Amino acid sequence: MQPLYRNSNLIISRIDNDFYSVANSFVPNGLKIINQNQFAVLELINGKIDIEELAEKTGFPQKDILNVVKIFEEKNFVSSTNVFLPDWNKDIKSINLWVHTTNDCCLRCSYCYIHTLGLKDFISKETIEKLCDKIIEITQKKQLKKVSLRLAGGEPFMKFKLWQPYLLTLLEKLKDLDCNLHITFLTNLVLLNDEIINFIRENQFGIGVSLDGIDKFQNNTRHFENGNGSFEIVSKNIKRLINNNVDFGIMSVVSNANLDGLEELTKFIIDEKLRFRFSFVQGAGLNIEKAIRNLKKCYVLFSNAIDNGYEFTKYHSLCDLKFSEPFFQTCSNGFNGGAIYTDGNIYFCHKSFGVDTPNGSIFEDDDLFSVIQRKTYYNEVHQDCKECNLRYICTSGCPLERENGKDPHCEVYKKIVPIVYKLMGKEKLIKIKKYYSC
Repeated sequence: MQPLYRNSNLIISRIDNDFYSVANSFVPNGLKIINQNQFAVLELINGKIDIEELAEKTGFPQKDILNVVKIFEEKNFVSSTNVFLPDWNKDIKSINLWVHTTNDCCLRCSYCYIHTLGLKDFISKETIEKLCDKIIEITQKKQLKKVSLRLAGGEPFMKFKLWQPYLLTLLEKLKDLDCNLHITFLTNLVLLNDEIINFIRENQFGIGVSLDGIDKFQNNTRHFENGNGSFEIVSKNIKRLINNNVDFGIMSVVSNANLDGLEELTKFIIDEKLRFRFSFVQGAGLNIEKAIRNLKKCYVLFSNAIDNGYEFTKYHSLCDLKFSEPFFQTCSNGFNGGAIYTDGNIYFCHKSFGVDTPNGSIFEDDDLFSVIQRKTYYNEVHQDCKECNLRYICTSGCPLERENGKDPHCEVYKKIVPIVYKLMGKEKLIKIKKYYSC
C-alpha cells in the first residue's frame, strides 16, 4: 500500500477532552470536527505509514481506518501524493466596486487614508448614469449573478438623495437579468434620518457603520472638524437601526487609540448581536504586543458567548481575512473588483485616489473588467509568507500596504487566526451535539 502524507498547513485545536477542530485554509469550508480516535489516526500519518500500518498501530480495523482516511481526503487533510494545492474558484460571476460618492465628510477621523478628503466634489448625475450603464453592460456580457457596490466617501449619506432614484432603477434592471444587487453604504452614521432608514429597509440594502469604541474611544478618533466627538449621535442612530430592523454591520478600526476599549466594545457587539469586523489601522504603527494581548481578551468574551448560543461565525469578521475560502489576494481588486472615483476614473483601489494614476475610466468603450484588470499588484511576497500555513487567509495582506513583502500585522494574525478557527470549531461542535441530542 502507498504511504499517506499529512497536509503540513493544517491548523489544529483541541476543543475539549473528546474533540478537535482541524482547518485547511487551502480549500473552501475546510474546517472539520474530529474525535479522539480520528485525531490519533491523523497524528500518525507522516508520509511513511500506510493503511495497514495505521490499523496495526491504532488497533482499529482497516475498514474503519479507510473510512477515516476518506473523510480526511475530502478536506485535503491527507493524500497519497503529498500534493496540497489551493482550490481556486476561477468562475467569475460577480463584480465588486468601491464607489467614491463624494470627498466631502462631516467628520475628520484621525487615521483617514483618503488622500482627497475635504474636497467638495462629488459624483455627478452624468457619471452615475454612465456607471449604471457600464454595470448593466458587464452583467449582460459576463452573465453575472451578483453586483456589489460599496457607496463610500467621504460620507455617502451627504449625497443620498442624488443616488436614491438610480439605485432603484439599477435594482430593477439587474433583477430582470437574474442578477442580485448588493448595496452597502459605508457611513459614519451621523446623518441618518427616517427617509434613509425606510429606503434601506424596504430595498434590503446594507449599512457599514464605523464605530471604534464606546464613549471616549470613539470620540478620540472619530470626531467633527471642531473636535466634538461623534459617539452620542452614532450610538443613538445604531439603536434606531436596531429598532427598525435594518441590516447593518459594525466596522471597528483597531489602533493604539482604542486598544484599551476593545473589551467594552466587544461586550456591546455581543449583547446587541451585531455583525462586525475588526480591522487594523493603516499607515500608523500599531502596538503589536498590546493588540495581541487585548484581542485575546476579546476572543475570551466571544468564547463565553458561544457557550450561550452566540453565532460567532455569522457575526464575526477579522479584517478582510477569508476563513472559509482560499484566495490569492486579500480583496478582489485587479481581478473582478476596483474603485470608482468621483470623476468616473477607475483605480485599482480607493487608497490610490489622489496618489496614483487610474487604470482608465467608465467613459471608455472597454467594459469594466477590461479596465479593472489593466493594473494588478501581484508583487513578490516574503519567503516566510510562501511557507506559512496562513498564506491563503491573509495573502500577505494588502499589496499596497506590505512592508518587506509582509503584512505589517503578520504577528497579530499568527496569534489570533488559530483562536478564530478554534472558536469556529467550538461553535460547530455545539451545533453538532445539539443536533444529535434531539
